[in-house]
Amino acid sequence: MTPVDEWPEADRFNSRQDVIDLIASARADLAEHPEHWNNSDLDSFLEAWGAFLNGLQYEYANRNVEEPAQPDWQLVARMIIAARSYE
Repeated sequence: MTPVDEWPEADRFNSRQDVIDLIASARADLAEHPEHWNNSDLDSFLEAWGAFLNGLQYEYANRNVEEPAQPDWQLVARMIIAARSYE
């Protein structure tokens, strides 16, 4: 299990199993290092996840990248990683 601070970029998460492993790493890191998490409770984590997702269209636009029609495992991983500290 990879510590959260050593997580690779989200583009390395290409399968359901990769995201399951990411979630397991996140849970372990949260238990061991809650101080590394700006959003360490479920309410703030979900609020951050929603805020990240709400602003995602602007991120794509700022990068001149077309927003994908369907999310993929990499996007799911990005949302999990972002919700840890997104404000």
